[in-house]
Amino acid sequence: MMKTNVAKHFASWKFLVMLMFVASISLGGCFGSAEADNPKHVNVMEFQKLINEVPGAVVVDVRTPQEFGAGHLQGAILLPVQVLDTKATQVLQDKNAPYFVYCRSGNRSEVAVNMLKKMGYTNVTNMLGGIIDWSNKGLPLTR
Repeated sequence: MMKTNVAKHFASWKFLVMLMFVASISLGGCFGSAEADNPKHVNVMEFQKLINEVPGAVVVDVRTPQEFGAGHLQGAILLPVQVLDTKATQVLQDKNAPYFVYCRSGNRSEVAVNMLKKMGYTNVTNMLGGIIDWSNKGLPLTR
């Protein structure tokens, strides 16, 4: 009789430990996801959807002034990646605003969103494929 009670107690204890383990993994995903998803990296079509749907979206072009002049997304702010570390806080004053960053191919914008994250910006999204993919999809540019 005593062995049966010990076995039941041990089985319930194992169940409780397993339940706590599973719960910690699940909750860790919930609480850790904002950090894991920041910065976000999305394809061109998702980027276009987000900049049109997210309230207060700020589109940031991190290419050179010459590239910007040749064609850019409507409403984009020019902030070349070469000056991002010194100019970002002047140009992008709200560190919690939704910033959508792009460049020519996605390389400089990836560097830029990682820089912004390190500077304390909390909501940055990188457009994978850059303006090259944007143009290949036939999406509009402003000159």
